[in-house]
Amino acid sequence: MPGCYYSVLSATGRKFDVDRFFERSALEPDSVWRRDDPPLFRSSKRRRKPRLSGFTLYIADVNRRSSWHMKRVEEFLIKHAQELSRLRDTAGVTDFSLEFVSYRRTKGMQWDTIPASLLRLVADLGLNIEWAVWPAEHEWEGIVKQKIPRHPPAWARKVAKKLKGRPVKRTDEKMPASGKK
Repeated sequence: MPGCYYSVLSATGRKFDVDRFFERSALEPDSVWRRDDPPLFRSSKRRRKPRLSGFTLYIADVNRRSSWHMKRVEEFLIKHAQELSRLRDTAGVTDFSLEFVSYRRTKGMQWDTIPASLLRLVADLGLNIEWAVWPAEHEWEGIVKQKIPRHPPAWARKVAKKLKGRPVKRTDEKMPASGKK
């Protein structure tokens, strides 16, 4: 059975006002970016600002079986259905997605089943599903022609450092947690 690294909810849009949405939301994003944010890199090659505003919210970021992730996602969607419907209908949101990232455990065939109950919830909320499959460790070098990095590359550490201090503007700090497991 395939494993899953994480499951994440994201919403983006060119005219999506992320801060305005989170002023009245109980959801707590893990990362937020805005179209008017300054460029992350100062070098001449990467001066562009983000083209979209949006956020990501990790529902589960534990290396577990895919079925475990699907159960957590289903519980999350049921618990936050009203808030997610409001998000879907928010002006400017053009992409509303649920992503699963899994990895290959064997050289042979792999499969998993997405429960009908989860598919119904996803369809009712108007979510897209993305499923990314990463190569297994023994396949990695042959595909990307380099060893699996033990630490994030310098550019990723630089970006993480810049993003670390960017809080989401909130009007009420006593909102309930997002229900992450």
